[in-house]
Amino acid sequence: MKNFVRNVLLMDLFLLTLGGYPLYKMQGIPGLVGGLVALVLTTVNVLVGYYYIELYFDAEFQVFMRKVFGSMGLRLMALAAFIFMILKFAPIDKIGFIITLFVSYISKSVQEMILLQSKTKKKSV
Repeated sequence: MKNFVRNVLLMDLFLLTLGGYPLYKMQGIPGLVGGLVALVLTTVNVLVGYYYIELYFDAEFQVFMRKVFGSMGLRLMALAAFIFMILKFAPIDKIGFIITLFVSYISKSVQEMILLQSKTKKKSV
């Protein structure tokens, strides 16, 4: 658990370091806030996914698939609702938010897939 959470937080730090300065220079504080909000949203999303993976990994395969992929659908709908509310009502830079959200979501989804693959490999050995 600690390794995955640490890797997610390191990815946030890396993305913030890589994109924070350009966002701040181009859009000011609203750009930086938009990037931070996107990082927080994707971090919460992937940590909820991690919780379900850990909770149901040793369960029967059908139960695992139903719970993990069901949570994925619910997380995606919740993320879409939050994105809509942020884009509609929040006074942040929308371009910086969307770009950071896209890059962060893809990188954390890859981390989640790597976690599943490594857990499956350990279980099969």
